[in-house]
Amino acid sequence: ELDLVRREGNYGHPVVEGIPNDPRFVDPLWESGPVSMGPTGLTFYTGDRLPEFKNDLFLCGVHTGQLSQVRLAAPSFDRVEAMNVEILKDQVDCRLDVASGPDGALYFTNFTRIGRITR
Repeated sequence: ELDLVRREGNYGHPVVEGIPNDPRFVDPLWESGPVSMGPTGLTFYTGDRLPEFKNDLFLCGVHTGQLSQVRLAAPSFDRVEAMNVEILKDQVDCRLDVASGPDGALYFTNFTRIGRITR
């Protein structure tokens, strides 16, 4: 799940996972459903080479290898506006980390290599 962490927020762990719709807990902004992708590294894309991704959040899935793109709704960024879990699905194996590089590319890693998304 993807949580917006707030001071003194109770996110339910380990009592609940996902969206409990229970006033005792803060609901996550997003949850993967019954199949855990195992979110690992995440970053906001801040480069200029991929303008369609500017300010989007990216995260890797250790269990699935998928790179997910999350667009949070401005100006408060407290809800998911769009989610793309199949970005470059057949070209990317993102299991450990993702980073916005100083050259404007988006870098990702798996267990054996570092990859790059650029134009």
